[in-house]
Amino acid sequence: MKNFNVLFAVIVGAYPVMLNISQNLFAKVLIDLFFIFVIFLPYIVERKFGIGIFEEFKFIITFHCMLHTIFGRTYGFYDTYFFYDDILHILGGGLIAGVCFSIILSVFLNYLNHSDNYVLCITSIPTLGVVNIFGVGWEIAEFFGDLMFSGTPGYRLAQADLFDTMTDLIENNIGALLMILIFRRIISINSKNRNIKELFKNLIPVSD
Repeated sequence: MKNFNVLFAVIVGAYPVMLNISQNLFAKVLIDLFFIFVIFLPYIVERKFGIGIFEEFKFIITFHCMLHTIFGRTYGFYDTYFFYDDILHILGGGLIAGVCFSIILSVFLNYLNHSDNYVLCITSIPTLGVVNIFGVGWEIAEFFGDLMFSGTPGYRLAQADLFDTMTDLIENNIGALLMILIFRRIISINSKNRNIKELFKNLIPVSD
């Protein structure tokens, strides 16, 4: 799956950039370059810090970026389907929560000596905090993006009004809460073939 993820990431990253350059839509190219960074960020984190990121998460991150850059912006799904942005915010909130929950849980499992229920509970709180930090940061980026690129050919305004901003933040939290509940359920029931808790515990490097 690792080789497939790398190939998938390259295709999803390169396709919208080449298409928008050919159409002289350079405002879109800047946005596409940002999403290339997002796609390859898990690989950078793994290489630089030795923190394990599940291959499934790498795939979903790339898939989520594809839904935004290729289907949403290039093929106009944002304008065609009114609920499209809502789905991406729920998925995005869940995705950030999944990655953060995994890493924070790994830290707590390695350095705290408490019951599983306690560890899962305290892991959920900072995970929600991180999701909201990313969510607010994204809305700020959209705000400044609209200020800088409004009226630029090919640029679609990201923020319609305050209602749009608030529903985006709420949907981020809906996705995050769903992912946290799923993870807590998975970890509370160990697989017959492998210990799920040990799988998460080994995600971060621990010095002896």
